[in-house]
Amino acid sequence: MTGWLALQSVSVVLGNRTVVADVNATFAPGQFVAIVGPNGAGKTSLLRAVAGRLPCSGSIMLAGQPLAAITLSERARLIGYLPQGHQTHWPLPVRDIVGLGRLAHGAGDPRRLTGADAAAVADAITRTGIGAILDQPATDLSGGERARVALARVLAQQTPLVLADEPTASLDPRYQLQIANLLRDLAREGVLVLAVTHDLSHAAHFADRVLVMNRSQVVRDAAPSAALDDATLAEVFGVRAASDASAARVPWEVLP
Repeated sequence: MTGWLALQSVSVVLGNRTVVADVNATFAPGQFVAIVGPNGAGKTSLLRAVAGRLPCSGSIMLAGQPLAAITLSERARLIGYLPQGHQTHWPLPVRDIVGLGRLAHGAGDPRRLTGADAAAVADAITRTGIGAILDQPATDLSGGERARVALARVLAQQTPLVLADEPTASLDPRYQLQIANLLRDLAREGVLVLAVTHDLSHAAHFADRVLVMNRSQVVRDAAPSAALDDATLAEVFGVRAASDASAARVPWEVLP
């Protein structure tokens, strides 16, 4: 199996329950891949396994090496991981939280960054639109602000692989679209982006490829139009494309 990121027979067992079962997939740089599925399908567990944060069986190859053989410091230069929740427990200023993304590249004090480190942080701040809150303690932010700050820290790492778990959750519509566009732009720049999302509209519109998971397995892996076809929408999600043209802004309806 070839590919810059290659998963072969990847399974995850938590307790005595299989939450990811026998996933096989390869991914190339420059793809924006949406991972969708109902609650409990195994999406987050698969992402955590790829990030090296959850034990799994099978094989995960990254940049030609087994993931298990890559040191933690090297993983930090290869993988940017944005988990759910975006909890911050230290009252650091936002600019310092973003600066922590440069520790993977050997930067020291995030308050005194220079050169490429400072430029990477400035770019991440601009892309996520958080310039107005840089001096605020991270613990005082709203959920949406915390989400954008957490993403900015990941962007500041400048990794070739970005794993994002529900990156638009808790954001208002403007920032949902901004972040979805940003992730697509990263892919156009050569980054491999894997993002878990419950927003089928975003997956259909922004992603190059969609993995549909159901009951711990990948049941579809294709371009959005093929992965989110009528049969899959009905079987996996219990919805169908809206038949009423006036419902274009809500493109799915619940099956009876």
